[in-house]
This record gives sequence, structure tokens and C-alpha cells, in this order.
Amino acid sequence: LEAHRALESLAGIEIEHRGYGLVLHTALAKPAVVSDAVQRFTATVRRIDTASMLEVLYGDGVIEARMAGWGKGDAIIHILQEVDARSALAIYVGDDVTDEDAFEAVYEWAEANEPDISWYADEDEDDDIPAAVGILVASRPRPTGAELFVRNTQEVYEFLSSLSAIASTLL
Repeated sequence: LEAHRALESLAGIEIEHRGYGLVLHTALAKPAVVSDAVQRFTATVRRIDTASMLEVLYGDGVIEARMAGWGKGDAIIHILQEVDARSALAIYVGDDVTDEDAFEAVYEWAEANEPDISWYADEDEDDDIPAAVGILVASRPRPTGAELFVRNTQEVYEFLSSLSAIASTLL
């Protein structure tokens, strides 16, 4: 509520409550408004975080205040613990710096689990069969832990549609 109050007068700013934290979206705001919003948001987070339990992450058009030490990677590992890793392909699609720990988590999970390659035509080949794929969505490439890059949500859709079509022919 304090973050909403501190930022409600700023045009183009949106605050998203994610349960574990707050995300300030600034993509639709003018640069001068973004600067003011970042200062207000950060000051509000620091003022209410008297126990120093929050961390602030800065991404492209977003600022996230979340529980320190808990991120998307932790959530991914929690979800993947319930998966039969030998027949799964974990795909994580993300678009900002807060997704980097999730990219790392899916790859760590994949390394710890051997995929079932009985569906693969060239089983004798030395090619690694992926158990996980990280996909960065960004208008241009940037340093990332993801192995694949797409420019926008349309390309995400095209990739997943193609993957689905391939999988349906194999099943």
C-alpha cells in the first residue's frame, strides 16, 4: 500500500504484487517519470524494510523488491522436484535480470538428471540431449545464462509451437 501511495501520481507506472515481492513496471513511463519512480520506490522499500529482509533487483523496465535469498530459481527447483526428470524437458522463458537465477536452476536440475533418450533417433551419437532449455526474450541479445534468444513474445509462441509439432510427431 505504501508503494502504491508513493507512486500513484506518476503516469505510466504500474506496481505488481507477486506475493513474495513487488515489481515496479516502468516501460510505459517517460524517462523523467522513471527516474522519479525508481527513487520513490527504492526509498519506500528501504523505509519499510526495517529488518533488511528484502533485496532490490533492477531489470529492463522493471524493478523488483523481493525476499532476500528467494528467487525464481528457488521456485523452479521446488516445481521440478515433482517431475519425472527422465522423460521431461524443462523450458524456462524469461525477459529480465530476475530470471537469471531460474535459467541457472533449470540447467543445474538438468545436469543432476539424466534424460531418457530412447526417443532420439541417433542414440549412439555423442550429442547431448537437453533436459532443460532457457530462453531469453529481449529486443536485442545481452549477457545471460539462457542458451536461446528470441526477440519478442511472438517468437516465443513460434518456438513453442514448433517444439509442440515436433513432439507430437514423436509420440
